[in-house]
Amino acid sequence: MQNRNSLSSQTKQEISATQKNVKDCTDNNEIANTINSHFPSLPDDYPIAYAADKWFFYGLPFYITRDVLVPRFDTEVLVQTVINHINTIKQISPKVRGNQVCQAQSIKILDLCTGSGCIAIALSASIKAEIYASDISKKALTVARKNARLNKVKINFIHSNLFQPINNKTNNAKTSNPQLPTFNYIICNPPYIKTGELGLYDKSTLLEPRLALDGGADGLDFYRKIANQAPNYLRKGNDGTPGTLALEIGHDQAQSVKSILQNAGFNDIKIIKDTQNLDRVVLARSGIKSQQSNLKRNLVQGSKKCKKN
Repeated sequence: MQNRNSLSSQTKQEISATQKNVKDCTDNNEIANTINSHFPSLPDDYPIAYAADKWFFYGLPFYITRDVLVPRFDTEVLVQTVINHINTIKQISPKVRGNQVCQAQSIKILDLCTGSGCIAIALSASIKAEIYASDISKKALTVARKNARLNKVKINFIHSNLFQPINNKTNNAKTSNPQLPTFNYIICNPPYIKTGELGLYDKSTLLEPRLALDGGADGLDFYRKIANQAPNYLRKGNDGTPGTLALEIGHDQAQSVKSILQNAGFNDIKIIKDTQNLDRVVLARSGIKSQQSNLKRNLVQGSKKCKKN
C-alpha cells in the first residue's frame, strides 16, 4: 500500500495537476470520473477525495486533506435527522402576529469532533441557528475554517477535547467568551471503530486520521464521555427549546449506545436508520420527562401572552 509519504514525486505532481481539473466538478461522481480519466496511475487504495482535495457533502463542496475524514453519505442521515427534528419543533411553535414574533429562543447547536466541518456547515447552510464546532485537532480546525469560508457560513470554531476547555473562549472570537451557552442540540459523529478491528477495514480508510477512527476497545469510549458530560451543556427544555443529543453510530451499536444514554439519564431515545435500513443515528433528550407535552404547553402559554400584548 502506498501512503501519502511514499508517493513518488511524479505521482505527487500528477495529483497537483489533476486537482485543477476537478475545480469545476459539481458532484462526487464527476470528481471520481475526472480523477480516474486524468490520473490512471493513482494507487487503488488512495482516497479520491484526498487526490482531488475536494469532495461534496449534502450538496456542498468541501476542501479535504488527510488531516480529516472523508465525509460519508451515511453522515448526511445525521444532518437530515437534526433538520427534520428542528422543523418538527417549529411546526408547533407560535405563529407570527403582525410585527411581533413569539417563539422559543434562537437555536444553538454544538458539533463535536467536527473534522472537516461538514456537519456544522451543512446545518448552517440549511437552517437558521447559532452553530459552534469543536475538534481536538488544530489541523482539522484549519480545514474546517477554510470550508466555512468556502461555503460562506459563520461557525464558531473551538479547539477542545470534547467538552474539556469548552467553557473558556472560542479561538476565532474577537473577545473571550467566559461561558459557552447551553445548546438545543449537541451533535457528534465520533470515532466508533473498535481498536482491534481497525486492521479489518479497507486500506483507503486506514489512510484517514486514526484519531478520527479509533473508538477504543469496544468502540464506545466517546459515547460514554459524551453521555456523561453533555447534560451540562444541553438546555433543560423549560423554555420551549428542549435539549437534544444526536449521534451517528455504527450499524451494530444502537442498543449499546442506547443503554449508555439511559444509564446517563437520557430518555425519549430514538434510533434512525440509513438508506440501507441500517441503524445510523441515535436521538436522545437529557433527563426530561414528558418533554414534548411540556414543550407544547409552554408554547401555547407563550402564544397567549403574545395575544395579550
